[in-house]
Amino acid sequence: MLAVLCAGVVGIGFIIAWKSGWFGGTNTTGPAAANGANANSASGAKDAEATTVSHQKIDESLEAAASYVSADRLGEAEKILEELIKVAPKNPAVLRQLYELRLFQGRYEDAYATIRSLLDIDSDDPEQYFNAGTIAFKIGKLTQAEVHYQQAATMDVTNPKYPLYLAQTQVKLHEYSEAKINLLKVINLNGSVHEAFGTLAEIALIENKLDIAAQDIERARTVAPNFLKWRIIEAKIIRRKGKPEEALQRLNAITDPKIRLLSEVVDEKAVCWAMLGEPEKAAQEYVNQVNAFQDAWLAAVHASEYFMIAGNEQKGKVWYLYAKGKAPEGAHEVVDLAKRFERADSDSDGG
Repeated sequence: MLAVLCAGVVGIGFIIAWKSGWFGGTNTTGPAAANGANANSASGAKDAEATTVSHQKIDESLEAAASYVSADRLGEAEKILEELIKVAPKNPAVLRQLYELRLFQGRYEDAYATIRSLLDIDSDDPEQYFNAGTIAFKIGKLTQAEVHYQQAATMDVTNPKYPLYLAQTQVKLHEYSEAKINLLKVINLNGSVHEAFGTLAEIALIENKLDIAAQDIERARTVAPNFLKWRIIEAKIIRRKGKPEEALQRLNAITDPKIRLLSEVVDEKAVCWAMLGEPEKAAQEYVNQVNAFQDAWLAAVHASEYFMIAGNEQKGKVWYLYAKGKAPEGAHEVVDLAKRFERADSDSDGG
């Protein structure tokens, strides 16, 4: 959430402040420019006074921007901060508030650039590196996210959050050995962090170490029995052990109808039905999803595919046409499905 400084305070706009010379900008047309020698000989007391006034007016402009944010006038707050950054580009308070505003606006690329600038001048806080890592992760800069999380974890070895996020980023980068080391650090710091056990289970599943995966996911579910992701991974492990019917039972134990229709759940149930030799039931899982979420065109694609596997070409074509009508133009899943129907039509014509 965007931090708001001094909510409700009515400050003086930046442009007025700048025209009044509050920020210590160089006046290239006034007396100081014409009489440089005199300006250079000004007393240290006056320099100190000018600096104090400059800092005071920066604070006032920051308060003005904060009041605009509080009033949901983000454009005006942004205008103040973007002008302010021109005259105070290395002021941590200015950079921090601009970063928070851009984050609040959903301008994550800009927010990341701003927090990078902040780290260049204010690098003593591991939480700032953590924030930078989180934004980098969100915008797909996984390598940069890893660097930021590593820095946070190095600066503060007592906070389990830092190695946890570092490990989860390393999983995305397929750096499984490094991720496991960091997850064990998390567990050593706090043995009740279910995400650490669950992520270890994910890695073990990827590495096809099913017994280890089962042990880790049991520990994760003991701590967080209602956490959906771990229930799905548990079902995957059971299915991979050759027990699709038991996996289905675990997933069917989900009582919330909306959660039962989430793609992660439906996908796993469909694979289980297919393993049991019931592709039409797999297709029906996707039909149920489309009935609940009518724009779920990808579910319609999967329904069509499973109906085709079941030999029900008529229903397969119905759901292909539905997907075609809902999908973005040129979606490769629909294009590939169209080619399958073209080949099927060609074969039926004896071509």
